[in-house]
Amino acid sequence: MSLEFENILNLLKSGDSENIRLAFLLLKNHETEFEVHFKVKLEEYEALMAFLIENEAWDFETPFNKIQRLNLLSKGLQEYPKSIFLLKNLHYLNLADNQLKILPFQIKEQNHLRILDLVYNELQAIPSEIKELKNLEILYLGHNLIQYLPTEICELIKLQELYLTGNQISIIPPEIGRLQNLKNLTLRENRLQNLPEEIGSLQKLQGLDLSENQFDEFPMVICELKSLKRLFIQDNSIHLIPAEISQLQHLQELNFSGNNIEKLPLEITMLQNLEKLTLQDNQLQYLPAEIGQLQNLRKLYLENNQLKTLPKELKSLDKCKIYVYGNPILTEELQDWENIVL
Repeated sequence: MSLEFENILNLLKSGDSENIRLAFLLLKNHETEFEVHFKVKLEEYEALMAFLIENEAWDFETPFNKIQRLNLLSKGLQEYPKSIFLLKNLHYLNLADNQLKILPFQIKEQNHLRILDLVYNELQAIPSEIKELKNLEILYLGHNLIQYLPTEICELIKLQELYLTGNQISIIPPEIGRLQNLKNLTLRENRLQNLPEEIGSLQKLQGLDLSENQFDEFPMVICELKSLKRLFIQDNSIHLIPAEISQLQHLQELNFSGNNIEKLPLEITMLQNLEKLTLQDNQLQYLPAEIGQLQNLRKLYLENNQLKTLPKELKSLDKCKIYVYGNPILTEELQDWENIVL
């Protein structure tokens, strides 16, 4: 690298707008050295380089064809930066917390992506071309304005995590069953009233979040998800927990808070791997004595129910903290319980 070319790079690195403008002018006389150093043509990559410098997203050393991670979090972007389509080997792209309204169809060109983060934008739809991102493993689309999930997303067979919190989705397409490698599915804060039967084929699913939707009944298809470890279905309008929930033998965390549940099924005591059970803000009037059989339980949240007493069997769960604030329980009866949090 010549001394003059090194000085031009230093001007680019300075962060000063006048220095950067001067550096681009000087580069015109060093196109050959630029192309040898960065393995690309200056005229094709000038706009990309200016964009990366402006957004402090380049180290001035990594060749463009070797850039694998690009973080554009909270940059105030209103349009998808099309110059980044030149970065053919991106594995990770973070465009969260911007003001993007449209995801262009050219997204298909970035088919090496493994992680794509688009949360907190203003996207209303996802283009069908997203199906070309065959290597995608994690897709974050939460807190946008998406009303429907395109079936093409269900062609991303390597997808392991799909995050759709805070949209306006009312229907999940049956094609969701194609995502056989999915481990975490987050559908919180949408408008769902039911789930397709095909979701039961997601046998690798470990985490499912259906909180803050419009479920009146527990979706029975959930009981087919034999690998499930975490189930969050709080803040709906569910009245009944079905006995079939006992089929979820790997469940470690279960959250039914903020529903209208009046009693627990005895079968819930068969969930022997359960560590955290959240039942606050319901209408529970009593608990079955068999709940004391949950020997691995570490947290039991019962606040704001209608409980007047607790089964004495809970006292023996000395490794479990039990939270009972907001119930008409006679607290003097619990004075010698070391695991009670009043």
